[in-house]
This record gives sequence, structure tokens and C-alpha cells, in this order.
Amino acid sequence: MAKYSRLHIDCRFGDLADVKQTLLECNPDDITQWLTTECEVSSNAPDTGSFTPFQMACWCGQLEIVKWLAAERKIDPNLPNKHRTTPLHMACWGGHLETAKWLVEECKADPMAKDLDDDTPLHLACWYGHLELAKWLVAECHVDPHSANIDSLSPFLFACWGGYATMAKWLLDDCKVDLNIPAAGRDTPLHLACSKGHLQVVMWLVTECDADLNLLNDDGLTPLQVACEANHVEVIKWLVDQCDVTCSRKKGRFE
Repeated sequence: MAKYSRLHIDCRFGDLADVKQTLLECNPDDITQWLTTECEVSSNAPDTGSFTPFQMACWCGQLEIVKWLAAERKIDPNLPNKHRTTPLHMACWGGHLETAKWLVEECKADPMAKDLDDDTPLHLACWYGHLELAKWLVAECHVDPHSANIDSLSPFLFACWGGYATMAKWLLDDCKVDLNIPAAGRDTPLHLACSKGHLQVVMWLVTECDADLNLLNDDGLTPLQVACEANHVEVIKWLVDQCDVTCSRKKGRFE
């Protein structure tokens, strides 16, 4: 994994003045290398998390730096990283609507672009709970809210997995996504929410969406068993209160 250069750090934590100062003070050969070097955000970052300084600025919403690098250093604003993640993906991952708008409206970035996992910018906006950005992508950029990636994960499934009940409700009510399409491995939205311990999403799926507590994934596990394996105590307590050992429905509620 490449180490952060001074320019990467400026694009993440600094401002345009810092970037300009670095470019003035450092060796031109170093700068040329830095501009094209991809650095991982952290050891815990998903596979999309590999950034050049320009992509780092997009992820952090450093729009002034983004515009200047594109204009003055002739950086391609649509150049993807090694995972085919575009600067627009990164702006949507970071939740930066104005940066995303500039990339689409001024640089003709493709809002339908897919990375190596077939994630669109909408998938990342939903995974990280950026509701206004997701609404803009669907309403203004016409990104398909039903699209699934290579693991059959849709934006709705990402919202449930990420723990964003308001996002999930919007996708279900306004975008008319299908509640019952599982991910690969037959993990339902409820399985995914239980795996991460997202109690509010679990409660919403069960009480308002009538999610089936008895469905098994490919590992033969119910959502309750998934929560038990992950030791999400609050989710376990709530589900146990709603269902019996076999999670069977009785008298209009789970007993």
C-alpha cells in the first residue's frame, strides 16, 4: 500500500493554499508521481478506497481544490482508480452533493458508471446514508434505484445494511423498489440489518414492512440467528420479544 504523500494530505485535510504551497516547494518529479499515485484511505476501507490526490479531494468535498486541479494541472475529472471507482463515486461516498453536481454538470461524469463490483454512485450514497444526494441522483440524473451489483445488492439493501431507515423508506415508498429481492446468499434486508445490529431498521422492516422472520439464508440462518452470531444484544432482545423459538406468527404478532 502506497503511503500518503504531502499532496494527498493537503487534499484531504488542507485547503487550496496548502496544495499550491506544496506544488511550489516540492520536486516536480515527485509531484508528477504523487498526482497519479493511489493511496488507501485506511486498512478498514472498502475496496473502492484507493485515491489519487484529486480523487481524495472529491471524497472529502474539497471542491475548490477539485476545480483547481482539473483546470491548472489538467487532471481528468472522470479518471477512475484501479477498482474502476470514479471521482463521482467518491464524491457520493463522501456525501458531497455540490462536488457531485459539478462533476456531472461541468465534467459530464457518468452517474450510471459502475465500479468493479458493479456499484453505481447511488449504491455508495445509499450505503453511507446520504439521502439528499441519493434523491438528486434518482430525480436529476435518472440513476436506476433498482440496479443490483455483482452480489445482488441493490441501493435498498445497502441502505438496510448501512442502518439508514429513512433512506430505505424513501427507496421503498418513492422509488417503488422490491422489498423481497434478496442479496447473494439469500440474505434479505432483515438479515443484513440484523448482521450489523441496526435496531431501527429491524423494527421498521418487521412492524411496517411485515418482513418474514422465518426466512433462511444460504447458511440456513434466520435473521434472529444472524443477530445472535454477531452478538447484537439489543436486536436479539427485541426480536425475541416479537417471536417464539421458531419465530412463528400468532395472533397478529410474533409470540
